[in-house]
Amino acid sequence: MSQLANTLQALGLNEETVHTGVWKAGAEESPAYLSTRPEFPSLLRPTIITLQKLEDLQAVIGTTDSPTLTDLQLPAAWPVENADLTAKELDGEQEVQVYQALLAALTGHQAAVESYAEILAKRYFPMKLGVFAAEDIVVQAGQQLIIEPQGHDPVVVTCNSITLEPGAQIVCEAPVIMNVETFVKQTNAQGAN
Repeated sequence: MSQLANTLQALGLNEETVHTGVWKAGAEESPAYLSTRPEFPSLLRPTIITLQKLEDLQAVIGTTDSPTLTDLQLPAAWPVENADLTAKELDGEQEVQVYQALLAALTGHQAAVESYAEILAKRYFPMKLGVFAAEDIVVQAGQQLIIEPQGHDPVVVTCNSITLEPGAQIVCEAPVIMNVETFVKQTNAQGAN
């Protein structure tokens, strides 16, 4: 089974949601967008799914238990006296702590931030996830593909291949989960296909 098919299955989607053929970013609109926001013309139409819990998001990104913490900054344990806080009551410092706990959980360190389980559920779930599924995407030479979600929820881009022609860029305006079988960045010497 291909990586694209595996990702679709993990998201509860099927082949009908895949935009077939080669999609060329920059061919008509510059910059080109993959966007869930209605004010931006999106190169592809997203499929919106709802994730109910952290484990659903972990399944989408393929979280595995990792024995090392590398450069990840773990927040201090979530104070018991904060147990009744709602997501709207979080101050700036608490928002940072909860986000650090989310990153830790998504990188396989859920046990280290277990005290955050309840506030993570309150703050981030249910989560709307925009999914852009295509066979192949080419960002044309000198062009930008901007990935722009509605709000701060992550976006999933899943495809067989993405090709960046010389000088092309992908700009991510929020967390982006890219599941791509083949990613090619052409140099000027390679030229565009």
